[in-house]
Amino acid sequence: MRSILRLRYVASRAAMFAAVPVLMSTATLADSTTERLLELESLLAKQQAQIEAQNRLLDRLSKELSDVALKPEPAPAEIPKDIVRSRGSKVKASFYGQVNRAFLFYDDGGEKDVRFVDADTSSTRVGFKGSVKATKNTKLGTTIELQFESNSSGDVDQFDNTATIGSNSFTERKLEVFVDNKSMGKISLGQGSTASDGSSEIDQSGTGLAGAASAPDGPAGGLGFVVSGDTTPTGTGNPDTRIKDVFDNLDGLSRDDRIRYDTPSFGGFKLHTSIVDGGEWDLAASYGGTLGSTKLRGKLGYANKSGTATFPEEVLSGSISAKLKNGLSVTAASGKGEDDDSSNERSFTYGKIGYQTKIFSIGSSSFSVDYGRYDDADAANDEATTHGIAFVQKISDWGAEFYGSYRNYELKRPGTNFNDIDIVFTGTRIKF
Repeated sequence: MRSILRLRYVASRAAMFAAVPVLMSTATLADSTTERLLELESLLAKQQAQIEAQNRLLDRLSKELSDVALKPEPAPAEIPKDIVRSRGSKVKASFYGQVNRAFLFYDDGGEKDVRFVDADTSSTRVGFKGSVKATKNTKLGTTIELQFESNSSGDVDQFDNTATIGSNSFTERKLEVFVDNKSMGKISLGQGSTASDGSSEIDQSGTGLAGAASAPDGPAGGLGFVVSGDTTPTGTGNPDTRIKDVFDNLDGLSRDDRIRYDTPSFGGFKLHTSIVDGGEWDLAASYGGTLGSTKLRGKLGYANKSGTATFPEEVLSGSISAKLKNGLSVTAASGKGEDDDSSNERSFTYGKIGYQTKIFSIGSSSFSVDYGRYDDADAANDEATTHGIAFVQKISDWGAEFYGSYRNYELKRPGTNFNDIDIVFTGTRIKF
């Protein structure tokens, strides 16, 4: 306000001083001329009119500035919570996804190399979900989830050194619709998890990102075993004996086009069943609850593949995981697959000890050690073993996780001496 009044004073004084030279000049040129005096009076009148106009303008500006100073600041614009919009007001829609990239170092006894991969332990993906509450107890919904794996860690091998391993295009994970009723259960139709999917992989250690329970092939499934004395695996196109061929955790029917039913929860227990396109079918039972301060989770599944004549025709597998209040967890898994009309069978046993704590304020830190044995998965009398250590660090505010692991793979086969394969697998997953 003071600056405005000062501006008014300076403007008035400037006008007055501007008139002085005119007065002096007029008096000198025509001291006795009435016409000159009249011109001077007219000029002074104009100057006075200009000063008054400037004063009115300054008064108006002063008032406007005072009003602005007294007006409260506007509230910040509110960001809508649901950026993804649905067609109807009752329909909820959401978009989600993640990118998971990793560094894979391997030593197969013949050579050492480094690969940059999409981590098959939890692939890069995007998804859409939609749901509507049809009645008080019934919800209808859909899920569309696609993955895009460039240079998948489950496929890279010693023969192919390009960055085009994998489909390099979107592939389906889930394309399903469902009806979920609180008292009647849930029916799902389309591409998605079968009832027995995940039966072998229940785990509360928090280190599944570095290597899922009982599924050691995720970080490097495509690498082939090298015969002692050779420098590369045997085989054409792909190695003859790959990690994912000999380490089979018999995890049910995975994801497929199916119709699936899940019962409501009864004290933490649920039953599941599904029929898959082609004639396969499965049954499973799961549990999630607490015993005192201990969190318990488990699942047992039976899968029948006889409709597609895939060996093994019948699979029984299960896993259980207990997590104590202090962060210590213990996980065990086992499975067996066989045919009714032959003596062929395969099996595995697996165990993991984990510990989860919060070393840093940014998020939880998880550690684990594990061991597994897998028999007869690729050939009769095969004995494959693996052991490893893993670490996962969460950064909760960023939706990010950093992980690292070391793993050894060993294969004993009568008549053939294979080198061990050692890997270091480290990377990051960012979710949105």
